[in-house]
Amino acid sequence: IYMVLVDTLKEIQAEVDNCRLALEKRLAQAAHDHDKVTKELYDQRASIVGSALAEDEAGSGGIPSFWSEAMQRDPTLTDVLSEGDDGILSYLEDVRVSATPGSTEGYVLRFKFAANPFFTNKTLERTDSVATLKLQDREIRYSRSSATVIEWTQAPGGGGRRKKG
Repeated sequence: IYMVLVDTLKEIQAEVDNCRLALEKRLAQAAHDHDKVTKELYDQRASIVGSALAEDEAGSGGIPSFWSEAMQRDPTLTDVLSEGDDGILSYLEDVRVSATPGSTEGYVLRFKFAANPFFTNKTLERTDSVATLKLQDREIRYSRSSATVIEWTQAPGGGGRRKKG
């Protein structure tokens, strides 16, 4: 009789797994739809921060050091930023976030930079996501992170010691 109960439990678990997969597909679609909408908003924001539109209205080439100021004033970033970052951030032109492709849990941060004396990369990316590894009958969830390798041309902050972050 226990075998029948175990088989029934396995069938129920299979249904639960199917429901979770269906939810993940719906969440991935919602994230994709959200990214489409936010892309348009990010484009509008970028045009105001650094475009000719801002130049025409304000008489300047956009909003100087917008991202540097915004990040330095964000209380969640104060422990991550160091003095040397100000020079680098002054070249930051745009910041975007989107869902991690192929994952319902995670994001990609994209930082677009103007030509600068610190590194040659035009875009830096940081991807954080949650992955699931199946071992026998167990699922193990873990975080994954990756980032663009920075092609430094000079040390930030004049080569001084930096905070990790």
